[in-house]
Amino acid sequence: MKNNNNAPLYIGIAVAIGILIGSVLNFANRPGTIFSKSAEAAKIKRLIDFIQYDYVDEVDTDYLLDGAINHVVSKLDPHSVYFTKEELERENEQFEGNFVGIGVQFVMNKDSVVITKILKGGPSENLGIKPSDRILLANNDSLSNAKLTSNQVIKILKGEPDTNVNLTIYRPISNEVLKFNLSRGDVPLNSISAHYMLNDEIGFIKIDRFAKTTYDEFKESLDFLISNGMKELVLDLRGNPGGFMVQANKIADEFLEDGKLIVFTKNKEGDIEEDFATEEGAFE
Repeated sequence: MKNNNNAPLYIGIAVAIGILIGSVLNFANRPGTIFSKSAEAAKIKRLIDFIQYDYVDEVDTDYLLDGAINHVVSKLDPHSVYFTKEELERENEQFEGNFVGIGVQFVMNKDSVVITKILKGGPSENLGIKPSDRILLANNDSLSNAKLTSNQVIKILKGEPDTNVNLTIYRPISNEVLKFNLSRGDVPLNSISAHYMLNDEIGFIKIDRFAKTTYDEFKESLDFLISNGMKELVLDLRGNPGGFMVQANKIADEFLEDGKLIVFTKNKEGDIEEDFATEEGAFE
C-alpha cells in the first residue's frame, strides 16, 4: 500500500475550509466575529490596529478606547453612562451596603491625599483619624508628592479583610505627624443618613442612594418614627443619584394603596412591564 505523505496537509486544508464556511454560514448568530459586515466596527478595528502596531510612540489603546466610547455614549442621552472596569467596581461597591477598607473618603489636593470624611463604623473612626488629615505613607508606599491618581491610592489603601496597613499621617490643625496601625475591615455604607422627628407628628428620613440594603434601612427608620407618633413624613431625596429600582419600588409600596401603579418600563420592542403596590404598606 502506497504511503501518502501529503495526507496531513490535505486534512489541515479541509479543516480550515470547514471552519471558514461554518463561520460565514453562522454569521447571523455570532455578532462581533472577524467576518462582521459592520463598516463602522471594521473602521474602528483598523484604527486601533494601526495605532497599536504602526504608530511611532507607545500608546495605551485601552485608554483611547475608553475615551472614544465615553464620547459616543455622551451623544445618546443624559442617562446612558459608560464605566471602565475600575469605575464599575467602585460604583457597584457604593450599592453593596459595605466594602473592605480603612473607612475614609479622600480627595487629591496638590498631590496630597486629604481625608474629607471618616465613615462611621470603619477602622479609621475607631482609631481617631480625622477629616483634614493628610496621608503621607501607607506601609512603604509614599502617597505624598507621588503623582498618584485616586484609583492608585484606592488600590493601596484597600485590601483583604483583617490585613494591616501602617499609616503615617500629617495633622495640619496641630502641626504633627502621627502613626496609625489599622486592620482593614468591613465598612458599612448606609443609604439612610438621617431619621428623626421634626416635631410631635412630622418625621424626617434622608435617603442618599437606593442600594441593596436601602429598603431594610428605610423600614427600620419608618417603624421607629411611627412608634414615636409620626403622622406625616418628609422624605428627603435631594442629591440621590438613584440605584436599584426594586428598592425604590418597595419603599414606594409603603405609601401607596393596594393596586396602585408604581412604575412601568417599556423596551425597544414596546413590551411593557408594570409594578403595582401591594396591601402591605405601613404608611399608606
